[in-house]
Amino acid sequence: SLNTVENYRRQLDVFLRFNAPASVEDISVDTIRAYKLFLRRQTSRQKGQNLKSTTINVYLIALRGFLRYLAVQEALEVLPPQKIELLKTGDRPIKVLTDEQVEELLAAPKESKKPQATRDRAILELLFSTGARVSELTRLNRDHVNFKTREMSIFGKRRKIRVVFLTDAAADALSEYLKTRKDACKPLFLRTAGPKTDVIADAGEGLRLTPRSIWNIVHHYAL
Repeated sequence: SLNTVENYRRQLDVFLRFNAPASVEDISVDTIRAYKLFLRRQTSRQKGQNLKSTTINVYLIALRGFLRYLAVQEALEVLPPQKIELLKTGDRPIKVLTDEQVEELLAAPKESKKPQATRDRAILELLFSTGARVSELTRLNRDHVNFKTREMSIFGKRRKIRVVFLTDAAADALSEYLKTRKDACKPLFLRTAGPKTDVIADAGEGLRLTPRSIWNIVHHYAL
């Protein structure tokens, strides 16, 4: 995806800013050792703290991928990617909500007086009951949902389609939301704020919710 390409470019730019060899064929184990030390001394923009081992590994994995590309696609004699050892990381703590917190979160839109609260409740119910990624939710169209079988077709990574099933609560919330829609727009979820678009020309694509918008919605009700 374009986001992946941009992330790899940004991560490899960091390697270039480090005192990298002039030629990729000169990248050695000593180069990688020095690069790791360089990364350990960097600080994050948000918190101003040293980079965590998991973050450093992201940069090392990008470099691995680059060397693998050079070896396979360009047939260059470069350092084997497996020579780049990742840093050891501890078990990542998993944060979970209690049953009561989940119920409160799903019920939060019912307390809201916002006109889009019906939409927001449907979003929360779908995220919870289907396990869909936020990006997958934003790609959903109205015709991806079958209310008779309670099935929904989701386009995942690499455009692979999988079928998920709706709970009664999710199906009811979604049905209630769609009853409030007076449009013929294609996207399942539409934004209600922001600039207007030519709905007829783009079938409502310009009104489709973005992943960032859904993050903001969930964050709002979580607070």
